[in-house]
Amino acid sequence: MNIMVALRDYKQHVQAAIEAGVDCIISGAGLPLSLPSLVKDTNVKIAPIVSSSKACEVILKSWHRKYQRVADFIVIEGSLAGGHLGFLLENIQNNSTQKLLDILGEVKAVVKKYEALYHQKIPIFVAGGIYTNDDIKQALTAGADGVQMATRFIATNECDASDAFKQAFINAKKEDLSIIKSPVGMPARALSTPFLKKHQKITKCFSCIQSCHVTNAPYCITQALINAVNGNLDEGIVFSGTNGYRIEKIVSVKTLIDELMEGIV
Repeated sequence: MNIMVALRDYKQHVQAAIEAGVDCIISGAGLPLSLPSLVKDTNVKIAPIVSSSKACEVILKSWHRKYQRVADFIVIEGSLAGGHLGFLLENIQNNSTQKLLDILGEVKAVVKKYEALYHQKIPIFVAGGIYTNDDIKQALTAGADGVQMATRFIATNECDASDAFKQAFINAKKEDLSIIKSPVGMPARALSTPFLKKHQKITKCFSCIQSCHVTNAPYCITQALINAVNGNLDEGIVFSGTNGYRIEKIVSVKTLIDELMEGIV
């Protein structure tokens, strides 16, 4: 389960996931410095999502000093990902963010110290902009142990989002992708929808994100995301990775996996 550190009730989400029998908890949208204490005395694996080697170092050093624990794996999310991004808005807009595979090299140097310290392999997965078989091969050649993909799997038969949500990607053009300023205070990548072109007023607050200021927020991010996935694009936001506009048709997960893994396994 992916649980955002920025949630107001982060601890309760983690506890509920453990009680439900989750195998692993991945945490981003902040530094999950307390996560080891929340999974203490369980077999639940933990992994941080980072966007820089600095963040990785801070987390691993903190976990080692306070809990004598290391990450079971690492996820690096680059600036080409969909949704909320761990980079400065101006750097994203002027294309000056660090490249994903460059971040990978720096993170590997950090992780290497902790692998030696704990005598265990710490796999590293990269995410953000991974779209093709060649993208995966390039990441693996650069030293990644695997990749994380999301946007490409939206347009699959098995995805439980509405048909309207999937069709938004099929209909999208490159110019429909934009970087927005989310009410939670972070930049995010999304497809253009009628909702984003008009000002909204919050009618219900879910009190979900710590950094969201309800009095100043133009809309509720949680409600907007729920509306979109349910097919109400007039009142919703469609988060997308940078290659979302390249999706042309809906396929089965098996067909997509076969395409992505050709020549790899």
